[in-house]
Amino acid sequence: MAGTSVHTTPKAKDALRAAQLYYLQDMKMEVIARELGTSRSTVSRLLTHAKRTGMVSISITPSANMSALLGNQLSEHYGVTFNVVPTDGSMPDSELLARVSAHAAYLLGDLVSSSMTVGVAWGSTMQAVSTALTSHPTHDTKIVQLNGGRQSGQQRGQLRQRHPHPLWPCLHRAHRAVPGARIF
Repeated sequence: MAGTSVHTTPKAKDALRAAQLYYLQDMKMEVIARELGTSRSTVSRLLTHAKRTGMVSISITPSANMSALLGNQLSEHYGVTFNVVPTDGSMPDSELLARVSAHAAYLLGDLVSSSMTVGVAWGSTMQAVSTALTSHPTHDTKIVQLNGGRQSGQQRGQLRQRHPHPLWPCLHRAHRAVPGARIF
């Protein structure tokens, strides 16, 4: 049987052609029916045959659009803007963190302005964001901690030495401007 095609019957050939036109070329069943010289219901049966015999496999990935859906719900409910950093899902955590933090730092450059109070929930992601920040002069900008931050004073000092950036002076001013506020 060498050289014999798996799809040799006329029904199999028509099913394969209908599947290619429908799934790969996004053609409507009516158009496919005209091209194959048959009815729309026959095209539907051919597509069912293509799926049942394994010519076509369909997979559904529910999480593929979940970030956009969740972002839209948050935007509508709280009146906030959301940003999604696209990834292919295969990169290591360190690269993902670098990509997210670089994007966040870029966005912060446009969002933060003078006379603003900026709430920061500190953690490893915000630490990475702070290292990706570029100089953005402002005046009377207050940065206050929202939650988290269980680092000791010694850890904060080490962090400042390892990652000097323009955010630190703002943090010190914010700490003085908001008595009792914990920074980090």
